[in-house]
Amino acid sequence: MKKAESGGSIAVLVLLIAMFIGVYILLIPPEDRANLLNQTNSLNESDRGKISSSVLLSEEIGILKPLKTDSVKHDIDSVSLFVKEEPKTEDLANTLSIENGFFGESSHSLLFNVDDITNLKDATLFFFVNEGDGDLIITLNGQIVHSSETDGLKNIVLPKNYIRENNELRFKVSRPRINFFGKNRYELSDVKLRKTFEVTNTKEIRTVVLSSTESGDGKLSYLIFCNKLNTGARLRIFVNNKEKLNELIPCVPQRKTLEISKEDLITGDNEFLFDIDKGDYLLNDISLEVKAKEGGAERIKFAVSDNQYKKIQEGDEAILKIDFATSEENKKATINLNDKQFSFNTKDNKFERFITGFIKKGNNFIEIKPDNEFEVLNLEIRIENK
Repeated sequence: MKKAESGGSIAVLVLLIAMFIGVYILLIPPEDRANLLNQTNSLNESDRGKISSSVLLSEEIGILKPLKTDSVKHDIDSVSLFVKEEPKTEDLANTLSIENGFFGESSHSLLFNVDDITNLKDATLFFFVNEGDGDLIITLNGQIVHSSETDGLKNIVLPKNYIRENNELRFKVSRPRINFFGKNRYELSDVKLRKTFEVTNTKEIRTVVLSSTESGDGKLSYLIFCNKLNTGARLRIFVNNKEKLNELIPCVPQRKTLEISKEDLITGDNEFLFDIDKGDYLLNDISLEVKAKEGGAERIKFAVSDNQYKKIQEGDEAILKIDFATSEENKKATINLNDKQFSFNTKDNKFERFITGFIKKGNNFIEIKPDNEFEVLNLEIRIENK
């Protein structure tokens, strides 16, 4: 009789242990349960479908910041655009004496450099003839650029195709044609070289960072000044590689505005390219004003199907997960989920909260109203097994 009672007690104890283990396995997190039961992480197609359907919302939001008005104004640095000439004058010699006759010849070589051949527009040689007989012969890198009788102030345009980075100008004079025993002579003074370079800065890029709440149309405003009189200059403005302006601009100061559709603006970095084909202009007092959501709040709608809501009623949990771009920096905001509010104030790079009681069947919304500026990488609402 005692043996039977002892065997029954042991059976009851085994049953209680088995029930305890079963309850423990059901209560521990799914990933720990999978490891305990030696389940693999591989998913078949049906499993993938179940996981996909459990995601109610997944949104990359971006930068959030509090706003006091329904628009945000971004100041943009000034833009200087020009195509202009920049002359540089170089003194080559104060005086030169050149002779050629029966008893010998004297000539002179002068050296000069051109550091920026690509942007060299022209080069001109200047000098004054104090005394001259015969033909003055000038060569540039071995090529004749002048050969004739010369007097007074002279300027000679040097052919660009003869010019190199390092250059030699050689001055000599022809021999007398009639008096065989005579000589020709030139005295030159103030020998100078003027190099004119075309200096260009025809394109400038400016970047404007928009938060996720700045989702409306924009207006680009700027003052344009003409620094040098010209005609027919063309200004083009590109927004995120799309041409939004292409017009001739007069050489008078004027205030201009350019309407930009919200479809042409993006959350994050927006690139503005300013371009001219000629002239010398300054764009100043540039600003971009963008329509924004009230208070800087980000509002997102999402739907909950009958099956998804049924899972919640049967005990599954709805969880809100927010991933931030940075940690150690304070992130503070109020969340409105279907007209029920709660807040977070964290320095972590993640925020999680059970929101099962906030979810309803059909149309839902979540709104984040920031109290300071921070960046949300991803916001997710999903249903997880309890």
